[in-house]
Amino acid sequence: FIIDSIYENFSASNQKAKHANQITVNLPSLSEVKDEVKRLFADDDIKVCVVNSDNDVNSLLDLDTGQLRLDAAVNIFIGGSILDRGITINNMLCFFYGRDPKKFQQDTVMQHARFYGARSKEDMAVTRLHTTDGIYRILERMYFNDLIMRNGLLKIRYGGNGDNADVPAICYDKSIKPCSSSKIKI
Repeated sequence: FIIDSIYENFSASNQKAKHANQITVNLPSLSEVKDEVKRLFADDDIKVCVVNSDNDVNSLLDLDTGQLRLDAAVNIFIGGSILDRGITINNMLCFFYGRDPKKFQQDTVMQHARFYGARSKEDMAVTRLHTTDGIYRILERMYFNDLIMRNGLLKIRYGGNGDNADVPAICYDKSIKPCSSSKIKI
């Protein structure tokens, strides 16, 4: 069954994080997980919300926290630009990212990439991102481009001699623009 495969995957993540001394949390047993999944469906404790407009957001907002309300044990939010522009959802652990433009704009994609956001180490051990192989390769290249630039800036700050040779280059990738051309002009 698929739940067995998913459990094995989460168990491997949990063990890796424990081995790295990042977390101390033990997973419940597979039988406990299966019982909980059955309960979620039996009690109808799963809620699916489509969020496509500011009105949808306003109707789902928890005014005390400024986040989308979690009205069930499992909350599934489906949406596009409204969800990827700064809406906070507490304890978000699973993301499906499918935006696939002809040319990716790195600053915009990073804004969409809320899955990189702050969360507890325990949550990080079980957070999952689902996307296509092509989008994954773009995200990976963005990461490495950013890493090269970050390392160059750190070298300037902590080890460079101050001449122009120490200025890092922005990596070129025909599928990725760093940002809109109007931002570069500024």
